[in-house]
Amino acid sequence: MLDKKILYVNKYKYDIETFKNKLGIIEVGINIHLNKVQSYKYNVFDPENVVIVGKGPFAGGALFGSHRLTIVFRSPITRTIFASTIGGAGYNFVGTGLDGVAIEGKYNNPTLIFIKGNENDDIEVNFESIDIEDLNKIFNNYNNQFGLRALANYILDTYKDFILNNKARMLLVGPGSFKSNIGGIYSPVIDFITYKLKVEDWASRGGGGSVLIKSHNVLGIIYGGNNYKNILPVLRRFDTLNGIISGISKQSFYKNVLDSTVKYNYDIYTKSGGTFGGDYIGNKSTPSFNWNNLNIDDKIKNHLYNLLLNNFIMYFNENIISNFSFATCGEPCPVMCKKVDSGSRTVDYEPFNACGPILGIYKFEKAKKVLEFVDAYGYDAIEIGNIIGWLFDLLENGLLKPEELGLENKPCFDLKEYKLDYSDINAELAIKILKYSIEGNNNIINLILNEGIRNASKKLDEIYSDRIEKMKIKFEDLAVYIPFGKNGSITPNFYYSPGMFAPLAILGRYWTNYSFNFSEPEEYAKISIERALNEYLLDSFGICRFHRKWIEPIMQDLFKYIYNLDINLTEYSKNCYREIIDYSIKSDSLPQFWESKKVIQIFQQMSCKYGADEWCKKFSKDLNYTALQWWNQFFEYYIRYFNLDIKSQRKGGE
Repeated sequence: MLDKKILYVNKYKYDIETFKNKLGIIEVGINIHLNKVQSYKYNVFDPENVVIVGKGPFAGGALFGSHRLTIVFRSPITRTIFASTIGGAGYNFVGTGLDGVAIEGKYNNPTLIFIKGNENDDIEVNFESIDIEDLNKIFNNYNNQFGLRALANYILDTYKDFILNNKARMLLVGPGSFKSNIGGIYSPVIDFITYKLKVEDWASRGGGGSVLIKSHNVLGIIYGGNNYKNILPVLRRFDTLNGIISGISKQSFYKNVLDSTVKYNYDIYTKSGGTFGGDYIGNKSTPSFNWNNLNIDDKIKNHLYNLLLNNFIMYFNENIISNFSFATCGEPCPVMCKKVDSGSRTVDYEPFNACGPILGIYKFEKAKKVLEFVDAYGYDAIEIGNIIGWLFDLLENGLLKPEELGLENKPCFDLKEYKLDYSDINAELAIKILKYSIEGNNNIINLILNEGIRNASKKLDEIYSDRIEKMKIKFEDLAVYIPFGKNGSITPNFYYSPGMFAPLAILGRYWTNYSFNFSEPEEYAKISIERALNEYLLDSFGICRFHRKWIEPIMQDLFKYIYNLDINLTEYSKNCYREIIDYSIKSDSLPQFWESKKVIQIFQQMSCKYGADEWCKKFSKDLNYTALQWWNQFFEYYIRYFNLDIKSQRKGGE
C-alpha cells in the first residue's frame, strides 16, 4: 500500500504526519475523523471538524484527468463524512511535495494559510490574518468586484510574488460561508502569463466552505511550490503511460480518452457540449419550478422546453459553442470541458438550472445574473437554488407571504400561465433573497440558512401552525430534500432519478445510480452501490469523473503497473465506504425515510413515467405505504451488502 505525507496544521503549529498504507485521500480523511479526532463527538462547527485537502496517487504526471483536489470534512448539513472535489486544483498542489493538508483548531481572525514546497523537501507555512472590517470592505468592493471575486483579486494583487514564484492556486470561502451552513469552496485557475483569473471551479456540495470559516476561521489556502521529486518517472512521460494504458485497454489511449468524453468536450451530433449542452438538449423533464414539472400536460411541457431551447440553449450554442470558448479545469487535458462565458464564468448545467428553471427563470442572462450573486457570495448553487425554489413554492401556495421575506410581490410560479418575461420578476426576487441572506435582516431567511431546509421547515410548521391547520399542508411537504439522522439533510442534484433520493451514506453528489429508470428496489440498490463505490474511488484518487468510462476498467491495472500493487479495488472501496457508514452510525446521521410529500409524489411520478407499471399501481392505491416499502427494500439490501448491524425504517409517511 502507499503512504500519505500530510501537513497537519493546528492553528500556528504544523508538522508532517505520515499515514501508512493509504491509497486515497478520502481514506485519510475517514481515518482522521473516525479514529484520530472522533469528530462525531463534537458539534459540526467545532474546531475538531478537521478539513482534509489532498491530491490523488496519479497526480503530477501525464495521466489525463488525475489532478482533481479532494476535500474531506464532516458536513454541517448531512452531519456525516462528506467529500467534494475541485477540477485541476491538484495540479498545482503537486509542487508542495505533499499528498494532503489537514486543518484543525481555530484562529482568532479570518486567516489565509500559505503553503510552499521547496526542492529540498522542506515545507514553508505562513499565516496572514485579515481584520473582519477590512475583509467586509473587500467583499463589498475591490476593483469593481464584490464577494469572492473581489477577494480573489485582492489576493492576486497583494500576494503576487508568492503566486507567480510558486505557480500557486487558491482555495477561498465567501461571505455566504459566514452566514450559512451551505458555503462552498472557490478555486479559480490563474493565467500566469496575463496574471488574470482564467476559469473558475468549485467544491460546493456539503458546506465545506462553512466548515473552513466557522470551525477554523480559515478564509483561504494558497499553495504551490517546486518540489516535484516524489513524482514517479513512469508518470512523468506520456509515451510510457501511453504504452502501458494502450496495452491494458487494447486501444489507443488518446483516442479512448476523446471517445469517452464526447459529452463534456463537444458532441458533433448535438452540435453542443459540456454538461449544459449535454443535459438540456433532448430532455424535456429537467427539474423546474421547484420540481413541479414531471407530471404536467404535454402542451405545457413542450412550451417550457421550447423556451429552454430558444432562450437557454440557443444563447449557449451561439455565444459559447460557436466561438469555441472552451478551457480545461487547470490541468493539461485534451478534454476542454469548461465552457466559458465572459469574465471567466463557466457555464454548467446544474448551477444554471439552480438559478434558472428551478426558479421559473428561462432567460439565460437573467439566470446568469442570479448565479453571479450565488457565486460571489460563495453558496452551493444546488442547495441555495433548491431553497429559493422552495420559498417561491411556499409563496405560490400561500404558506408564506411576500412581506415576510421582505418582498413586494410573489414570484410567477404557475406553470400553466407562465410567460418568458416572468423570468425578469423571478430573477429580481431571487436576487433580493440572496442579498438579504448576506445582510442578515430577515429572520426566516436567517433561520433557513443556519438550520438547513429540513430543520427550518419544522420550525416554520410551529411558527405558522394556523396556516398548516387551515391548508392541510406542511412546510416540508413542498421542500425537496433527503433526510439524515435527526437533523441532517441535503437537497438533490437536478435529475428525476430514484438514485438521487435513495438511502445512501453520501448523496448530493453522483455516488449513486442517476439514470432515468425505475426498477425493483433490490436491483436498483445493487446498481447504486456499485456506482457509489466507483465514484468513491474516483474522488479518493483525485480522478475526474468525466474520464470514468475509460479509466474505471483499467484502474486496478494502473496500480499494478505503476505502483506494483495487486489490490482488489472493489473490496477496498467497499471497506472504505463501510467506514463512512460506521461514522454515520456514530454521528447519528444515517439516511431516513422521506418526510416530504413532494418527494414521495416525485417517486410515484417516476415509477409511472419510467414504465414500472406494478409500482405505479401500488403507488396509486397507497402512496405513503408504497414509498416506505420501496425505501425499506432498498435499505435492507444496503444493510445486507455492507453487513450492517442496524435495522431498516420501522415507520414512515406519517
